[in-house]
Amino acid sequence: MNDQLLIGIDVGTSAVKAALFDTTGRALKTYISRYPTVRPAPGIVEQNAEDWVQRCLEALTTLTKDAALGRVASIGLTSQVNTHVFVDDRGAALLPAFVWQDGRCAHEAAVLDKRILDSDRLRWWGAPLPVDASHVLARMAYLARHHPEIWARTRWVMAPKDYCIFRLTGVVAADPMTSFGVVDGTLSYIPGLLALIPGGSKRLPPLAPFTAGAGRIRPGLPASGTPMVVGTMDAWAGMLGAGVARQDEAVYLSGTSEVLGIVSERKVPTPGVIAFARCEGCRRVARWNDRDRSDGHSGTELRRVRRARHAHRPRRRRERLRRQRIVRRRPRDSPADARALSRGPKRHRGEHRALRRHE
Repeated sequence: MNDQLLIGIDVGTSAVKAALFDTTGRALKTYISRYPTVRPAPGIVEQNAEDWVQRCLEALTTLTKDAALGRVASIGLTSQVNTHVFVDDRGAALLPAFVWQDGRCAHEAAVLDKRILDSDRLRWWGAPLPVDASHVLARMAYLARHHPEIWARTRWVMAPKDYCIFRLTGVVAADPMTSFGVVDGTLSYIPGLLALIPGGSKRLPPLAPFTAGAGRIRPGLPASGTPMVVGTMDAWAGMLGAGVARQDEAVYLSGTSEVLGIVSERKVPTPGVIAFARCEGCRRVARWNDRDRSDGHSGTELRRVRRARHAHRPRRRRERLRRQRIVRRRPRDSPADARALSRGPKRHRGEHRALRRHE
């Protein structure tokens, strides 16, 4: 019997996945159960938040019913990011959750985005991060404008993992990485940004480190009394789970969306690339593609993040790598052409054109 078992749960875009681990990382039991995503109209993508909770309860029941395996010491929960559920003060979802693919709030996002100075973006986030239709403030503005009666009843606006933890333990908390669009480099909410939505700041959960405790599972539920941790967004959890935490290490996560991340102390403001604040001893630069991976765009995303990563390298090394890529991509070059290109200044006309295309 092992007294140090752990459970990890992922509330993903398509399913809840969970596993029971020992402290060496060996999976002893696993669980997966899918749930529907509803698209009732163009641009609207919804999920029933109760589906998340019920799958989490089923996962805990499945993974803890064999007492011979040992005692579960703690439970961690991660989830899809930029999906939001509006919750009343009793913990009930007031309407279906807005999934990260939902675009109905594009107008509100554009209005908010125009009100934010580029200098403020760089000061808050270290990158020109836009406010898009999946941003929590755009969704708050949409609900306040189109459904003021529901907005008035809203106590919390929560990510899936935070809502599930709330239902399992009664604790309301969020971590800074899941809330990256509304926190700055100090891992605190940004007062000037939240002021754009009257009443927005009081509806966001209090922030806590993702390694902090989030209470114990309520009596009467499976795994009752087991402590939970706050956890973090799926991309950060996947990065740490893959063992990527040191300078210049990178991770590529492929699921409903393509996620690429690099650990780097240096920030290079790049459109489309998110530069996260240092958190739990790690600073991460990430780019993800908010599309189904079957659409063929993953190669484009890989090239974009590779360019962002090369921006962290010294200029001379970047130039050498660029020349090497051109040689590799032009297999018809003769050996003499390749040697001339690697030396630098003396190039043929075609080689100049190839270099300009990749610059």
